[in-house]
Amino acid sequence: MLKIQVISDFGEPFCVFFNLKEDFSVLLESNLYNKSYGRYSFLFLRPKEVFICHDHDDSFEYLEKLSKEVSKRRKDSDFIFNGGFAGYFSYNFGVDLYKVERKRDFSCVYKAFFGYYEDFIVFDHLSKEIYINLSSKKALEKVKEIIWAQKDCTQYKDFEKPVVLSVLPNFEKEEYKKCIKRIKDYIYEGDVYQVNLSQRFVFKGKFDPDYLYFCLRNRNFGAYHAYIKLPNASIISTSPELFLRKRGSEIITKPIKGTIRRGESADEDKVLKEKLFNDTKCRSELLMIVDLERNDFAKVCRPRSIEVPKLLEVESYSSVFHLVSTIKGEINSGVMLSDIIKATFPGGSITGAPKLNAIKIIEELEKDPRGVYTGSIGYIANNFNMDFNIAIRTLVLEGESSYFNVGGGIVWDSDEEEEYKETLYKGKPFFEILGCREFIENI
Repeated sequence: MLKIQVISDFGEPFCVFFNLKEDFSVLLESNLYNKSYGRYSFLFLRPKEVFICHDHDDSFEYLEKLSKEVSKRRKDSDFIFNGGFAGYFSYNFGVDLYKVERKRDFSCVYKAFFGYYEDFIVFDHLSKEIYINLSSKKALEKVKEIIWAQKDCTQYKDFEKPVVLSVLPNFEKEEYKKCIKRIKDYIYEGDVYQVNLSQRFVFKGKFDPDYLYFCLRNRNFGAYHAYIKLPNASIISTSPELFLRKRGSEIITKPIKGTIRRGESADEDKVLKEKLFNDTKCRSELLMIVDLERNDFAKVCRPRSIEVPKLLEVESYSSVFHLVSTIKGEINSGVMLSDIIKATFPGGSITGAPKLNAIKIIEELEKDPRGVYTGSIGYIANNFNMDFNIAIRTLVLEGESSYFNVGGGIVWDSDEEEEYKETLYKGKPFFEILGCREFIENI
């Protein structure tokens, strides 16, 4: 039974997470606050059960089991979260749902992970209230102490700056451009209209995930940040992109397609923003994905309920502008979690169109399995509310290695040089925080 305590002394969600986290703790944080998106941050602690899907496990079996567990615990509530699940589906998980042969993933990051949480804290950034549901009185008192003390995490002596011994992209520049040309061959042959291609940067050295997340959350602004502590890895995501949001019978997705760098001044920002909005290539790229997402929603939504309230909108972020659309629909009665995930995952904005052929081409051209990158991180409440991001701007740390992918959508009129540069724009916050000036200087 929930015994939520409400306090009005607001604190930083990450500061609380930093002090309380253990294995399988999950932070879903927003630092882009508005009434519609980014209102809440969530902290999930000490799961009652853990549901893990290893690389060799069957994705369909795992999804059906998780879906049944979600249905079994269904309980109505007007509150945003009344207990439930938090975790992620990796991109690899989605490839397996499409039954496409892929490379084995030997990392410490599971193919999917969800914990069932009855210990949680919800931060309402609009009302400036904190909702606490913890089974441990000691933990409750510690939370209050942290919040009331208003500790600044920059003062923690445990933070250590990264020591980078080496950095290695898994593509040489000309190799990456050659893959773009190959995708354009597929487009010319009529096999595909658009493919999202990415490259990976692997860093060797010494890394503190707390320091890196703290820096990235202050560097990047968005509504869908995440920090997951696994036993042998940490996942850090400062994603700006919403994959799925569900409230009642309504589901929403907000695909991003089209990126341009930020300017050095407000005047230059204005020029670049207008350039992106009027870019024919970016607009057509996004419209393809809007059609794909509408078709995905049609598999689980009521007839004629699917709408596109915002077709082309430019959103501002720390180092780039993005072109974004909003698609929504009303799900059919009796639809389960497994139905929604099978219909929509992985998100079309990070595969391409048509989705199956795009996934096959990605597996052919990309050198390493994507892992959690371009999967989805989020929660499923017992009242069947959901929020999931697209796991872009995502850094994975395992032992003495850390790595991230950056990519973009390739269409017929893509310029190979500009597409390569776009990946560097997107990776700029990571390069700066990790101190890798040689890549920043190429932008």
